[in-house]
Amino acid sequence: MQRSISRRDFGKRLAGGAALLALQPAWNYPAGGQSLRNDLKDISGELSFDDAVLQATADDFGRVVQKKPAAVLRPSDAQDIAKLVQFANRQGVKIAMRGQAHSFFGQTQVADGVVIDSSSLNAVRIVKSGAAGTAEIGGGSKWHPVLMAANAQKLTVPVITDTFLSVGGTISTGGFGVTTYNLGLQVDHVQELEAVTGDGQIVTCSDERNSDLFNAMLGGLGFHHLDGRGAVRPTGGVGYYVEGGAFYGAPNDPDEAKLTAGLKFAKKTATVMTYEQYFRREEVCTACATPLQKPFVYLCIPASRYVEYTSGILSSPTEAAFLVPRMSAWRRNAIKRPLTRMPDEEIIYRFQLSRVLPAGTDTASMIALNRTLYERARDIGGYRMTSSAVAMSQDDWKRHYGPAWQTVQAAKTKFDPKNVLTPGHGMFPD
Repeated sequence: MQRSISRRDFGKRLAGGAALLALQPAWNYPAGGQSLRNDLKDISGELSFDDAVLQATADDFGRVVQKKPAAVLRPSDAQDIAKLVQFANRQGVKIAMRGQAHSFFGQTQVADGVVIDSSSLNAVRIVKSGAAGTAEIGGGSKWHPVLMAANAQKLTVPVITDTFLSVGGTISTGGFGVTTYNLGLQVDHVQELEAVTGDGQIVTCSDERNSDLFNAMLGGLGFHHLDGRGAVRPTGGVGYYVEGGAFYGAPNDPDEAKLTAGLKFAKKTATVMTYEQYFRREEVCTACATPLQKPFVYLCIPASRYVEYTSGILSSPTEAAFLVPRMSAWRRNAIKRPLTRMPDEEIIYRFQLSRVLPAGTDTASMIALNRTLYERARDIGGYRMTSSAVAMSQDDWKRHYGPAWQTVQAAKTKFDPKNVLTPGHGMFPD
């Protein structure tokens, strides 16, 4: 891999609107559709009522929940989003933000409301400062062009997630990658956001400026890259392996023997690749293309209970059905944002339950199983990550946030007083 500079002050700025928290839809459509056309006729983006567009937007990565919107907005700037949100406040319309729709349980959908397709907000600008720099990024940009632009200046984003995902989407859910164990989440590196609030105001926020909005939105070992994975064996069952990597530039080639000293392998494979090859290695999402249902669950488990928790699942044929697990060990002190809920231990484990359900599988039973596994994790001090396919009531969310719930509720009341934004999480039902 090429040598690259990974600095905690390599920030991201999201240009355009970002949705806050959760709600439910209510709008008299199609009568409201004509009103929407009339009120937003001066926007510079594209407002679509085309049925094919609406049908495509009614689905997401998980393919478990389908909710057809009344319209889809592809904004050209934050002003377009602000105008839509102001209309929503007047008419009681619900709005959902959609990047690459990599949600598992309808979080980017809204029935009979308006979905904002943020992919049109994709500008990327790298501002270099000495050895480090800052990236100013449109919220709808995918991570791939960001990494390409940074790499051209020998820079990198500290925490890299799947490159086919949107910047706004991963930051809104925390954003983890193979360097999270040491560098925290993507939200721990964000310097500033430009947001459209629930009352249609365009607000710039950071730790020093409008910090309540800022925090409400940002929901070692010798290696630079460290992750754990599972893979289905051709003979049946699941095999597990550790993936580690070191970044370098010639002539400073790393000593593989020193990097792996003290580790024991059943077998190992070493691969040398350029930095671009590295961050594009998983760019093709095979699971994204399948029409099958994918009710994934992401959990964070305290290290002291991890073996007990995962062994119980993997030893049960019912609970391990269709499961390809992934796992990571993270340092708790690297994760700093106040609304990022994590177990209260020095080391925590991310445990990803990835299931692609064969056609004909009883999906309802799998969603119920997700809920069971979530509750089991919760009861030993674990947390779910926000994009998971787990049904949550407002009481569940209150328990999830614990003492931080008052902060969440205050932000909702202040920045989305009429409850028009993001109904998909069920956090603030009508």
